[in-house]
Amino acid sequence: MLEAEGSFIDAELLIKGKLHGFKIVQFGVNYFPRNRGTSTLATPDVIFKMIRELVSFRMKMRHEIRAARVTAP
Repeated sequence: MLEAEGSFIDAELLIKGKLHGFKIVQFGVNYFPRNRGTSTLATPDVIFKMIRELVSFRMKMRHEIRAARVTAP
């Protein structure tokens, strides 16, 4: 179950997928510049929230991540 509510959700999805044995692949996508509005991703509030989510996630997943490292080939 994903818990992040902000920008950290992408990282959480990749980390949990990898820990549960999913194969991660990369593929290209078309990028289209923003036509309207401005990004809020680089604002101090968003960055602080992402760091908080990262620390919280790390604390919750500490044992699971350690176990995955030990059993990795």
